[in-house]
Amino acid sequence: MIARTLKLSRRAVVKVMRSGRSAVPAPERDELAAPMHDRIRELHAKCVGRLGRVREELCAAGAKQSHQALTGNCRRRGFVS
Repeated sequence: MIARTLKLSRRAVVKVMRSGRSAVPAPERDELAAPMHDRIRELHAKCVGRLGRVREELCAAGAKQSHQALTGNCRRRGFVS
């Protein structure tokens, strides 16, 4: 319930509760789509927000990103809610 309310994974909630701190740790990974942010923004506007179509365009250009990764990236950037 806490994880769903905060829109976090259950693992993250458990980790924070066990640590005794109230801050959620930042993810420790490189963002693979960082070099493509401008292109993703352009395609998002061109494809009228249809992320499946955005992914098709990216894959045609040689990008290797799953639909889930693209969706998460767009949510973090504020393209979609």
